[in-house]
Amino acid sequence: MSDTYFLPNGNIAKQEICDNGEILDVIRFEKQCNLDTIYPFDSLDVKPNNEPTIESFNNFLTRRFADYIMYPSEALEQEIMGNVYISFVITEDGNIDCVEDLRFVPILSDYCENLVRTMPPIIPGIKDGKPVNAKYIYKFTFRFD
Repeated sequence: MSDTYFLPNGNIAKQEICDNGEILDVIRFEKQCNLDTIYPFDSLDVKPNNEPTIESFNNFLTRRFADYIMYPSEALEQEIMGNVYISFVITEDGNIDCVEDLRFVPILSDYCENLVRTMPPIIPGIKDGKPVNAKYIYKFTFRFD
């Protein structure tokens, strides 16, 4: 069984519930992104921030987030852990747009979305000699040690 509902920000959420009433998964879909053309990250000639590979760009983001990321206290108190996958577009002018979580984890998803939304501009990716909009997915992992 699943329920679909609209969030206050205009996004749509779908909640999967099993027969015993346990919530299996919550997936949120962001309203339509208003950018004309968005290229897959791996199709770029030059990756954002002039990184040579997808792996090096991911490492760049990991270093950048390391200065800011903390385990949200509310998530710690409720013992919430998991992986949060955030999709976003690095626009042709280097700003971050079209941020959405691909798999909702209570408290952690909103926290990660805010981290990505507030990220300073990045040198955009290049395709055919021009800066372009490029979509990327970053995985945040929250675990208890």
